[in-house]
Amino acid sequence: MVRSGAGVPLTSSSLLSGCGCLAWPEQLVGVSSRALVAWASGAAIGPSLAAPLLDLIGPAGLFLYAAAVASALALFVAWRIGRRAPVPPQARESFVSVPATSPALAEIDPRVPERSPAAGGA
Repeated sequence: MVRSGAGVPLTSSSLLSGCGCLAWPEQLVGVSSRALVAWASGAAIGPSLAAPLLDLIGPAGLFLYAAAVASALALFVAWRIGRRAPVPPQARESFVSVPATSPALAEIDPRVPERSPAAGGA
């Protein structure tokens, strides 16, 4: 269960990372479709590669296979991080804190006290 729970965010994080570095919004469909093909290919090829290992080792082969795939992914990520140059400080955008909800929600919440126009309320 922990492995599955860790794998689900990996897919969305990968897609977010791929779409986040796009120069043009027109590329979004291409990146999304390639990510979907990669996911589907892995879903088709993965069990085919794991089955012989399970025949050879038994049920423990499933965990060895999962560890090998996770290790390969970690090595690939480390390699990619090492190949990419950091963003120069002048090209970085400053952090902007955005509320999780709309400020308009406070206007309709009955628990929020009314503010008078003199106090800066609307």
